[in-house]
Amino acid sequence: MRPFLHNLFRFTGFTILGLVIFIVSAGLYYHRKHIPFNHIPPPMITNSDGYNDKLLFARNKQADIVAIGSSMSLNNINSDEITHYFKSDSYLNLSSWGMTPKDVFYLMETYASIHKPKAFIINGSLEDLEQEDKKVDYAALKKYLTTTQTVSYYIKNSNLIYYAKNFPSYNRSKAFRNIYESLVYDKYGGVPIDSTGLVRSTAKWEYAPKNAGDRRQYDYLDSLSTYCKRQNISLIYFESPVREGLAVNKEVESAFLLHNSKVEKILTKNGQVFVRSNTQSWPDNFYIDGLHMNEAGAALYTRYCLEQLGAN
Repeated sequence: MRPFLHNLFRFTGFTILGLVIFIVSAGLYYHRKHIPFNHIPPPMITNSDGYNDKLLFARNKQADIVAIGSSMSLNNINSDEITHYFKSDSYLNLSSWGMTPKDVFYLMETYASIHKPKAFIINGSLEDLEQEDKKVDYAALKKYLTTTQTVSYYIKNSNLIYYAKNFPSYNRSKAFRNIYESLVYDKYGGVPIDSTGLVRSTAKWEYAPKNAGDRRQYDYLDSLSTYCKRQNISLIYFESPVREGLAVNKEVESAFLLHNSKVEKILTKNGQVFVRSNTQSWPDNFYIDGLHMNEAGAALYTRYCLEQLGAN
C-alpha cells in the first residue's frame, strides 16, 4: 500500500509541477507577445495602486530637487520647466494619487534619510486634506527603496486576487496618456496628461473641495515644514488653482482662503516659500477637470510659479 501511495504522490506532484510550468510559460509567452512586463502590477507595498507604482519607479533614484505630494504635484508640475529653471537634471517627481500631508511627511522623511535632497517642492490643494491616509510600513518601505530585488516582494506580498483584480486597470494606466488614471511617466516621474481624446467626466469637471480641511493634516504640514528647516532642506509650496469656469460658491471660496492662510502661516514661520497662484486666471482649456491640468496647462502653471520665486 505504501509504495502505491508513494507513487501516487509523486505522480500528483509531477503533474502539478508540470501544470505550473505550463501556466507560467504560457503567461510569459503571452506577456512577451501582447503586454510589456512593466504593465504587470507592481508589488503590493501599500494599499494604493498608484503609490505602489511610484515606489517601484523611484527605487534607488537620488535627486537634489524632489517634487512630492498628491496628483496635484504628479500632474500639475511640469518636469521640463523645473529642470530648466534649476539648471539641473537631478530631479525626481515622487508624487502619487491621493497623498495627504501625513503621507507626504512620512515619505519625505524616509526619502531624505536615504538621499538628502536640496529642495522639496509641493504643489498642494485643499483636496489633499480630504483624502484618506495610506497604509504603509515605512521601515519596510525604506528597505524597499534601497533594493533592486522585486521578485522577493511579489512573493512576500502574494495576494493573487489583488494582482488579478488590478491587472486590467493598471495595464490601461500604463498604456494611455489621455485618461485621468494615466501612469505614463516622463523620465523624472511626472505624468503629463494629454487631453486629446480624453473622455471627460462631468462629476470631475465640476468638482471642487468643500471644507476647510482636517486640522490634523495641518499639524503634519507643520511637521514637514519644521523637518525641512531642521535638515536644512529648502521647501517650496505652490497652491494649485482651480479652473476659471468652475462654479465656486462663497462657502468654497471661504474654505480656500482659510486653507491658503493656514498653509502660508506655517511656511512663513520657518522662512519657506509659499506661492499663491490665484493672482491670475487659469482658463478651462488648460484643465482636464476642476483641479488637474493638462500638459500645456501644467507647463504654463509651473513656469508662472517658478517666476514668483524671485519675488519672494
